[in-house]
Amino acid sequence: MTSPQPLSNFWRLVSQKCNNFLLAGSSRPTCLKFVIDGFFVGLIRPDMLSSLLRYPNIFVWISHPTSGERCISLHPSLDTIEKRTSAVSHAMLDLRQSNTVKALKGWRDEDYGVYVGERKQLLMSIERSASSLLGIVRYGVHINGYFIQPSTQKLLNSHRSSNGGCNLTSCTGDASELLSKYDPSRVMMWLGVRSLNKPTWPGMIDNMAAGGLSVGMDVIECAIKECQEEASIPIEFFDSLKPVGRLSYIFEDERGNSLQISFLLVPMGKWRVSS
Repeated sequence: MTSPQPLSNFWRLVSQKCNNFLLAGSSRPTCLKFVIDGFFVGLIRPDMLSSLLRYPNIFVWISHPTSGERCISLHPSLDTIEKRTSAVSHAMLDLRQSNTVKALKGWRDEDYGVYVGERKQLLMSIERSASSLLGIVRYGVHINGYFIQPSTQKLLNSHRSSNGGCNLTSCTGDASELLSKYDPSRVMMWLGVRSLNKPTWPGMIDNMAAGGLSVGMDVIECAIKECQEEASIPIEFFDSLKPVGRLSYIFEDERGNSLQISFLLVPMGKWRVSS
């Protein structure tokens, strides 16, 4: 019998890598809170401060209204979503041109939202690559795809007879219940390989499809968009795409702090069988 120890070690290493901000020796004890309109929205590393404080009409020191601790905030004159977005965008574009901030070398021309709570109230929009510089929470979607090896077609036909019909390429019903009927070794996951031109994690193995949740976009809309763009999956296969959980983690690297909440989805009502 194969020992589960190697797999356990693998997941332990993955969790530590993804959550390295929470480990001993990280910058966590020295990070400064980023506060907007009294709301705590990010964690800024000390080595990022000098870049931000070059813009005293945008980024300022304040005392937290309740704890009294020193924090970084936006200038009081930036009191609307539009003013904050415009001013911070100006600073990030200027820093990008200086070519001194690692995070901004992966510029995406895609805006993320900075929110109160879990996307409850928008405070401003910010260029995606600048999110780690300010240590704000980023939201995204991860879609896992799977298929059944062809030798399971007999069981599929049996399911078709007892459940009102399906064809050889798609089947309606509860996918999780149907999958439980199969030998796990016959259930195959779809994996993607990131382009070597990607500004982050080039050439790495990835989900079937995944992407960041741009400001103004909901979870399902984003998931369908990513499935079409990254995996060329027809939209009709995702009319019952549903969230099945979420994963949160905090990691730091040379780009800053990344606070990530990823919504996990699968197509619960339709699934494909390999031909």
